[in-house]
Amino acid sequence: RNMDLMFGGDAEVCVDSEEVLQPFFLCEPPEQVRMFIILFCTSVAVGIALHHGPASRYYRWFARAEIPQANVRGMAYNACRAYGVLPVPRLSVEAFHLAGYSLLGTLLLATYSGLAPRFFLFASFALYFLYFGQLFCESKHGGHGSLLMPSVFFFLALSGGPRSTPWSLVFIKIFVGVVYFAGAISKLVVAAFFGRPWAGSTMQAYLVDSMWSRPHPWSLARGLQKFLVTRWWACTVLALSGLVFELTFLPLYLFGGHVGGGLAALIAVSFHLGVDVLQGLDFKPFWCPVFWAFLPEFQAILTGHTPVPEDAWGAVMARGFEEEP
Repeated sequence: RNMDLMFGGDAEVCVDSEEVLQPFFLCEPPEQVRMFIILFCTSVAVGIALHHGPASRYYRWFARAEIPQANVRGMAYNACRAYGVLPVPRLSVEAFHLAGYSLLGTLLLATYSGLAPRFFLFASFALYFLYFGQLFCESKHGGHGSLLMPSVFFFLALSGGPRSTPWSLVFIKIFVGVVYFAGAISKLVVAAFFGRPWAGSTMQAYLVDSMWSRPHPWSLARGLQKFLVTRWWACTVLALSGLVFELTFLPLYLFGGHVGGGLAALIAVSFHLGVDVLQGLDFKPFWCPVFWAFLPEFQAILTGHTPVPEDAWGAVMARGFEEEP
């Protein structure tokens, strides 16, 4: 495909009928977005398939456990409502399996552009809460490691027609940057509230928690944890570097061009790999697939594509705003 098709070009929205719902669900998204849908949904589907067995064993125990947490369902570790509004129903073990297999199916069907991908993206959006909402206490699926997924499904389902601007990819990348920036601000606010600097003590607590509740299978990683947890200065360096990463991801993407966007994605993936090794929090299966959105930046770098004003994120978003009804 030529560069003007990959990076923009004449915008054309899918408006081939006076009806609304049918063309909307059947209309193919732009090429960049179609590629991202294939990569993102396939990666997430692989993650679900690989981890469904352990998740099922956990849920069989959890559904019958006589503990207060087993009586509620929701998102994050405190079982909050979806977007703070919608309650997540409690499923039986059989319904949990059905929700998981259904989510796996809708993810794979969404990758086929000729079979109403928007419908299956919306279906994946709903099934995400049914499936992951049962696993809020489980280490692989719970917490915030999968919280990007429903919003990404929603943004992708609202993408324009086959020749429209890939504004949804830009929006997703900005959304990821806002999430990181919000994480950094929350750390600074909490540190200010308690009158303590954001330094090595919190990182030491993270490491101790990981060594106790999620010991790494590699002896080399366990040795590195022991080395770091006994050296306050190393923990301080790690804490501050993570804070700098969260603060700078968004401006690096917004103002760094293709190189800045690609660099931001590489640093983010490295950050999450480090978190996996040191803290036992695995973001690879359900968070890291979002970085496929930065594939156009790497394509531009590798092919020597010279950025033009039409490629800038602001111009893409402005054209997308004009295209949408």
